[in-house]
Amino acid sequence: MLTCRVSQCDGALPACSNCKNAGIACADGASARMRGLPRAHLADLRNRIAWLESIIKERCPDIDLSQDAPAMEASESDAEDLGLPDDELTNREANSRAHTDRDATNENIVQSQGSSQPVGVPLVNDTSRPAEIRRDIAIDANTSTHQIGLIALGSGQDARYIGPSSGYFLARVLLQSPERTMTTHSFSNNKTNNKLPLPCDLIDSIQGPLPLPSRQGANFLCESYFNMIHVQYPILHRPTFMNMLEQMHQPSEPDPVVAFQVFMVLAIGASVCPRVSRPGILSDSYGISAMRFFDQINVQNSLQGLQCLLLMSLYAMHNPSAKLSVWYLNYHCIAALLDLGLQRKIDVSSGVSLFEQEMRTRLFWSVYTLDRTIATTVGRPIGLRDEACELRLPQDISDDALSTPGTPSTVSNGSHMQFSIHLFKLARINSEIKYIANSINRGAPPYALPFIADYPAWQDGVMQNLDAWNLEIPSAQPGENNLGHMLCQIKYHEIRMLVTRPSPAIPSPSPDVLTQCYSSATMAIRLYDELYKQDLLAASWTVLHSITMSAITMMYCIRMVPGIADNTTLDTWMGDISICTNLLSAIGEHWSGAKRCKGIIDDLGKATTRLVKSRQSLTSPSNTHELSSDLPLGDLGGMEGDFSTMFGNSDFLLDEFGDISGLFDLTWTGEPSALNSTTTLAVA
Repeated sequence: MLTCRVSQCDGALPACSNCKNAGIACADGASARMRGLPRAHLADLRNRIAWLESIIKERCPDIDLSQDAPAMEASESDAEDLGLPDDELTNREANSRAHTDRDATNENIVQSQGSSQPVGVPLVNDTSRPAEIRRDIAIDANTSTHQIGLIALGSGQDARYIGPSSGYFLARVLLQSPERTMTTHSFSNNKTNNKLPLPCDLIDSIQGPLPLPSRQGANFLCESYFNMIHVQYPILHRPTFMNMLEQMHQPSEPDPVVAFQVFMVLAIGASVCPRVSRPGILSDSYGISAMRFFDQINVQNSLQGLQCLLLMSLYAMHNPSAKLSVWYLNYHCIAALLDLGLQRKIDVSSGVSLFEQEMRTRLFWSVYTLDRTIATTVGRPIGLRDEACELRLPQDISDDALSTPGTPSTVSNGSHMQFSIHLFKLARINSEIKYIANSINRGAPPYALPFIADYPAWQDGVMQNLDAWNLEIPSAQPGENNLGHMLCQIKYHEIRMLVTRPSPAIPSPSPDVLTQCYSSATMAIRLYDELYKQDLLAASWTVLHSITMSAITMMYCIRMVPGIADNTTLDTWMGDISICTNLLSAIGEHWSGAKRCKGIIDDLGKATTRLVKSRQSLTSPSNTHELSSDLPLGDLGGMEGDFSTMFGNSDFLLDEFGDISGLFDLTWTGEPSALNSTTTLAVA
């Protein structure tokens, strides 16, 4: 510095000529002429980058920092934080104002049906009593079940539709209630922190393709797939697939279908395997390896092509960084199903083998069930309508028995198919609820919508059918895990919540119905907890939505029905909320979307806990007892371990809806362009 002051500094970087010759560190000094040199500023930036990279390496070890960073446009606040010169801030002010105006036009893009007036989330400073809160919620519930939910994911994108079955309006009602006042500041802080301008390529870093692992490693991941996925979606024939895996270990060039299916099963198996330390890295890499063969597959005119499409859909559902659209892939699967005639009953009398008959039926029901699951999750219409299909069920034949010559036409040996068949039956009940309770047009013609004179009576009938279905859930075979049985129980409670929550057909359910809805919400959360403790929880977008909406449903019901708070101990309530947040924390270790859901549920849970305490303070302690449960699940006070250290702030959604948007992540439904090569499937 002294050299620069005594001798004229020529401004060379990284050191001026005089300082370089003197062998000392060069600083700009206090010279007004040299004030514009960024030497000290660059040193600060280097230190800051090193600090940020150390945080990323510690908390996000799956991110590859060796990749080149994408071009980013810094905002005005970013420039101020980094100490950019005032004149540069002035030059960027016009662009910043333009972006602000554009974003303002997309704010609160929720419109009432038949009205263009946006519905915002008010900040209320009223400390109303619980009765007033319930009245406000009830009024809003009657008007919200028909409202159109449109959420914009970012500037320059059209808004996405979310319908009634998604449970969107429950979250909106909860966040509009006066009780939300107490958590307004924490929500605001979360929103501010979640707007950090992190590049998407840094968050969704993609590794390179991986070669086929050893036989032992491949068998391990394939076993994970068949244990966790095959029981729900029997789209593959296991002996046939294992032959494909053996072909991949041969020195000859693999068939594209064989290579794609093997690598995609490895990718899904890595995503759902609880013993893989970094599932995202393996899943991404094997997914890339599979996609190299996709263009060589005939996906439109073969059962194997439909299997490949279904594998891609499952991969996108279980991988948070997959650049595939589940919503559009679902309709490609439906198109392939109809083209192959899988919706019609073709049996051995038509000249097809028993193997082909059963695989056609299994594929049909896998598409049918997946369509109902996706449509219910995002609240959109069903794609494959029941009246266009001959809804025959597959036979309870194991994969090994199906590949044996001379297999009888009817076999009931308690195979994995018993759970699949039972879930397929539940999908039909799901269809009925979607058609009747969640139809938004009550004036539809009779040929499109069945006439229901008494909706509460119809609701009671559906719940009786659900209870009968629940009693018939198969039991696991000796020596097998209990995954299939527990998945059936979880789906039972999910569909019960769907039919008992407020809907366009029944906007104001009775207190008894909401009490049953609350019971199913708590049981779903506890069952997910049991799956997690047994290392059987396979994280997916639908599981994340289910856990979050179970918590939202719990809080909605306990606010609406005073008797629920009276009949539930505070320890039980806080234990259930703790289970939910801990589950979201565990999922958030690899899923950024779960982090934001966890923060929102945590804040809403605290506000609702205060409401429960206030309610119970008015009742006698002797009258407080736990809500009855038919499943002894042991101590539900919370899971072992502290998961809070796993999470910082997350910007997994551009929140045009503020805090609500975090509960409805539509990025997994994707854009049409996200399909990349799969966009060619739409071409006839």
